[in-house]
Amino acid sequence: MTIEVDEEELEQGLLGLIMALVEIIKEVIDQQALELVEKGVLDDESAEQLGQSLMDLEETIQQIEEEQNIEETASETKDQLDRTVDDVLNTALNPAEWAREIEAQEGDSVRAVDDGVSEGERSPPEANEGKTND
Repeated sequence: MTIEVDEEELEQGLLGLIMALVEIIKEVIDQQALELVEKGVLDDESAEQLGQSLMDLEETIQQIEEEQNIEETASETKDQLDRTVDDVLNTALNPAEWAREIEAQEGDSVRAVDDGVSEGERSPPEANEGKTND
């Protein structure tokens, strides 16, 4: 079995993933930097240097994405990663909600099995009237 791979799409996807991860790491660094500034750990000069470095990093990220034509791919990948993390956290923090979702899915599966005969295969009730089983 041979799998055909479009090398350009693969490259775009991989670069998009890498840039999405870089953006997520930058967001974490932004949060940590903000906490350091709010706690007064950094003096004004250090805070300014850190802020400038983060702005330079953001500019570099945007430049790379534009040069490689992966702005959309990186954005979509980051959004998907964010949704996945949100789902995992929601499941971990709200196990009762997760259990309800599973029960609802199982209920849908049971109804699908109970309805195993499609509507077209069922004979209408009127068609069975007057017939006797001898």
